[in-house]
Amino acid sequence: MSYLVAAPEFLASAATDLSNIGSTLSEANSAAAAPTTGILAAAEDEVSAAIAAMFSAHGQGFQALSAQAAAFHSQFVQALNVGAGAYASTEAANAGPLQALAQNLPVPNVAVSANGFKLLQLGNATATAGGSDFAVAFGRGSAATATGGIFNASFATGANSAAIATGGNLNTARALGTMSRASTVSAGSFNFADAVGANSAATATGGNLNTARALGTMSRASTVSAGSFNFADAVGTNSAATAAGGNLNVAIALGRALSATAVGGNMIDIVTRFGTL
Repeated sequence: MSYLVAAPEFLASAATDLSNIGSTLSEANSAAAAPTTGILAAAEDEVSAAIAAMFSAHGQGFQALSAQAAAFHSQFVQALNVGAGAYASTEAANAGPLQALAQNLPVPNVAVSANGFKLLQLGNATATAGGSDFAVAFGRGSAATATGGIFNASFATGANSAAIATGGNLNTARALGTMSRASTVSAGSFNFADAVGANSAATATGGNLNTARALGTMSRASTVSAGSFNFADAVGTNSAATAAGGNLNVAIALGRALSATAVGGNMIDIVTRFGTL
């Protein structure tokens, strides 16, 4: 299969150049017409007259051919101009619907920031990242922030979602749902907060290796502790889990509208729809 690619502006420019060349040739032919078609005999003898007549005949033939070439040249230039106009009008006709379609397409809301630089900003999503940090926001009014440490990462996906990972190192916050909220605000490291579901919220603050996961619509999970190895999982609509204070606290709520709390040190509270474990 063969393809044709035409640039109307180049065709029009070529037609103009060719027209200028044709004008120059016509002027040269006109200037040469009199000297080449009316050659005087060198003497009054018959031979001189015959030679003069022969050269004049050649000059007249050349002028006739030049006139035909000029006519062809003019037609060719005209054809180029017509072709350029046809391509231009076709492109304009095609561009109109495409432009209207592009104007009617929704504006994507995407923002990406890494290592202190804004890499992408479309719509009203916002992303802010400090040195060595990474932030991505996707959705109308979404916001992602990762600052204050090394290799902190935040991901906000969903309309009006928000994810914040600040302080310490290697902290991760992910808000995945409409109006979801996830935050790791800590001077420690390896803290994780996941809010998955509309209006869900997860917070992991203080210490190291604390994890909060809210997995369900309007679920709530938080680990608020200066200690480490605290885990709070809220799995189910309107479920809640809190692990706070000290180290090695585990709070898990498995089911709709359930609540689990582990406060102190080395506390475990696992609540399911079948009872507390």
